[in-house]
Amino acid sequence: MINVTDLPDRIRNRPTTSKRELARHSLRDALNSADWNVTKAARLLGVSRATINRWIASEGLQRPE
Repeated sequence: MINVTDLPDRIRNRPTTSKRELARHSLRDALNSADWNVTKAARLLGVSRATINRWIASEGLQRPE
């Protein structure tokens, strides 16, 4: 069995990332990859357009100009 103390310092002391932060980054990455086309971003993430729009609103994101 491997314990936390068996891991190297670079892994053991790594800052944790919350699920919300990961979702926020995934949303931004998908939107940027799709050139902010909500339909394409939804396909990339496997969710509906309505979900993408809801996430955009909840994160307060705005399409870059």
